[in-house]
Amino acid sequence: MAHMKPGTAIFALLSAALIHCGGGTTPEPESPPPTGETGAALSPESPPPEAAPSEKPAEAAAEPAPAPKREPLTDEQILAVTDAANAAEIDQAKLALKKSKNGKVKKLANMIMADHQQAKAKQNKLVNKAKLTPADSSASTMVKDGSTSTMDKLNNATGADFDNAYVDAQIDGHKKVLDTIDTQLMPDAKNEELKKMLEEIRPKIDAHLKAAEELKTALAAAPAEPAKPAAGGAKAPAGGGAAPAPAPAKK
Repeated sequence: MAHMKPGTAIFALLSAALIHCGGGTTPEPESPPPTGETGAALSPESPPPEAAPSEKPAEAAAEPAPAPKREPLTDEQILAVTDAANAAEIDQAKLALKKSKNGKVKKLANMIMADHQQAKAKQNKLVNKAKLTPADSSASTMVKDGSTSTMDKLNNATGADFDNAYVDAQIDGHKKVLDTIDTQLMPDAKNEELKKMLEEIRPKIDAHLKAAEELKTALAAAPAEPAKPAAGGAKAPAGGGAAPAPAPAKK
């Protein structure tokens, strides 16, 4: 066997040492940078993409349509409204005086009838002087329809039911008349004497309303009416005992 040259032997020993220490191994490849859902690489400085909202924002609620503008009433139409209100209160009061047996209800009906008859007389003078002819409108038609409905209800009621129905009708009716005066009749009136008439009527209508509300409270606190004895029944003696047997007929 031929002897190895000294230089070759040293080179072989160095190569073996490097292999033993791992110096000759191939370095592992670096892992690829993270990517987003679309596959694009993310740089360290760029923030992660925001997640898409799961639900769409609720749509803004639609604004309600504005109420139609009210047409102002003419003086002639205002007179038709007050004429219908006076007639309604007078008719209901006359019915109360005819059907009710309650003194307080009759007192209220008398006051209401007298005041509205006086108001009706003043209006007739105004109509003749100013030469105004009452003209119907939706406002006066509403008053007339309400009066017809109320009269039907009152005609079908009796006793305490009638008294309560009449008082309730005065409370509801006078509230509506006051509201109509404040929101329509007074703002729309042009004739000065008509305005003055409305100003004179309003306090009396307010007084009617308060009197009806007080009477409603009084009726609610009143004791119930005692039941009437059956027709043809035998009357019990004053002592509360049994009625004596009839004496035998003489022969």
